[in-house]
Amino acid sequence: MERTTLKALALALICRPGSLSAKEVRALAGADWAQIFDWGQEHRFLPYLHHALKSAGLLEFVSPEQRDCLLPVRRSMALRALAAKGDMVRVHQTLEDARIAHVFLKGAYLAEFAYPEPGLRPLRDIDVLVERSEAIAAYDRLQAAGFARDPHYPGHIEAYLETSKHLPRLIAPDGGTAVELHLQLTESTRYSDEHRTLRARAVLARAQPSRVAVHDMRFPTPEDMLVHLCVHAVYEHQFNIGPLILTDLHWLLATHCIDWKMVWADAAEQSVTRGVALMLRLLQQQWPGSIEAQPEDLLPLAEVDEYVVLQAADMLLRSFAARNDVAILESVQARPTLAGKLSFVLSKAFPAPSELAKQFPSSPNSLAIVMCYPILWRRLLQQRLPDLIANMRTEEKLAEAKALSRISAWLGS
Repeated sequence: MERTTLKALALALICRPGSLSAKEVRALAGADWAQIFDWGQEHRFLPYLHHALKSAGLLEFVSPEQRDCLLPVRRSMALRALAAKGDMVRVHQTLEDARIAHVFLKGAYLAEFAYPEPGLRPLRDIDVLVERSEAIAAYDRLQAAGFARDPHYPGHIEAYLETSKHLPRLIAPDGGTAVELHLQLTESTRYSDEHRTLRARAVLARAQPSRVAVHDMRFPTPEDMLVHLCVHAVYEHQFNIGPLILTDLHWLLATHCIDWKMVWADAAEQSVTRGVALMLRLLQQQWPGSIEAQPEDLLPLAEVDEYVVLQAADMLLRSFAARNDVAILESVQARPTLAGKLSFVLSKAFPAPSELAKQFPSSPNSLAIVMCYPILWRRLLQQRLPDLIANMRTEEKLAEAKALSRISAWLGS
């Protein structure tokens, strides 16, 4: 099956399987299922795909070979969800004992309180927001409690504190769940550092308690959660977040009452009204009936360009592994002049010391950081550049970069 058509069908299997016939499901060839499974493993939606097919009565029309692959994944994710819940409790107890205010973000809450069962929403990691002034203390406490620093994040912690939205990733004592201590909700340069800090404080202040096991843990309000999910998908990941963003929004809206005036006021304050409207319009398109609201509550959705919605849907299943290369291609294409393109390329080869220190265990204020530039250049030449050149020769990746440029242009218009 042609790739764009298969992407559309994969989204339908997840969001609206009831709209598909048994004949359409049976018509999927082994190669089609193999591609869907590849996307599902990369974007973590196989447990939900099994749930959707079973709920729609379509699972029996999937070939036994493919069906037998889905159930073990769902069972495995259910066990992992249980382990992640235990790790979340451990993080909470550690920070609570240290009297460090904290709020769990996104998936940790949705898996527990929105989805029909936690295993349908696999977590890449547990995101927990803390005050910037308490971040290092929280990090040290978690390490003392057995959480180990991920060796893939060797940079100087002060550099992360200065320029990143979260500190280097930690791994739970059993070696399973990853934990990210967030200082801010976004890394986007569209906001000043002060604005991002104030935004994080506002979310911390508005957070509401919910019961997990025997603990009262704090999570963002439904409105803060909704805006954050949209901003994270549109501006932070450029839709390279997989179809779970659609299931996240669907189940959040299905299980919570939303104050839409608060949502749009918050979106306007952050200058992300178009991004939130685009994400919600995409949800409407892929999952009709997901948003139950008065017409006046959804007026910004009427302004969304429908062609941009179609492009955004196609972007949901692009390669997660190639996301950085596509982002570079899009950034180069977005700069109209040769000087602008050259300036961007040089910024990658000569990052600021504060950025370089996130890759190497040297203080950004030390002379040692200068010696890290040759190491960076060797990595770029030996590892990153070959991958980038390979993707530049791929029509699919070039098309993705052009589509992202068009989406970005609409968002900024």
